[in-house]
Amino acid sequence: TLSRVVGNSDGQKSPTQILMDLFTAQDQRKDITVGMPGGYLNANGVFVKLPSNTSQTFTKKYVTPTTILNDSKANWKVIRYADVLLMVAEALNENGKTAQALSLVNQVRQRAGVPAYSGLTKDDLREKIYVERRLELSFEGHRWFDLLRTGRTFSTMKDKGMLNYITVFPLPLSQVQLINNLAVLPQNEGYN
Repeated sequence: TLSRVVGNSDGQKSPTQILMDLFTAQDQRKDITVGMPGGYLNANGVFVKLPSNTSQTFTKKYVTPTTILNDSKANWKVIRYADVLLMVAEALNENGKTAQALSLVNQVRQRAGVPAYSGLTKDDLREKIYVERRLELSFEGHRWFDLLRTGRTFSTMKDKGMLNYITVFPLPLSQVQLINNLAVLPQNEGYN
């Protein structure tokens, strides 16, 4: 349990209302992923309000009690079993093995305490896998790469000011200058 939450008010990595709304009431991942807006329950179960200058939301993933400020004992998981299950499920589904894929997605859902899916088409399951990855892997560094991989980066981020060309990096200037011929090695669009 948390005895206090320390941080700044910049609102980075704070759960959005859109993410909070994706979770169903029975989803056991919700409390740890998005907590509750406006505060948290302390060790005695008493609601403690967050300072008003904060984003009013936070994630409890990787929050652990510490005796020294900024000395967390939380280990960052590089890869988790649920991530592997969802990657395999996506690959199986894209290769027409939707029933096998559905079984793997339902393993993740069962652990989360939410109802299993059944009778989904390949296209329906693809969408469910995208949402399941978002719910399961929030704040673990997967979302940007999932958006890139699925071609949804610009459509998802354009309302936040993203430009279409930002889905790829510019070529390193040193390489462009080394070749010194834009007909042979043109700079990626948008970075000229």
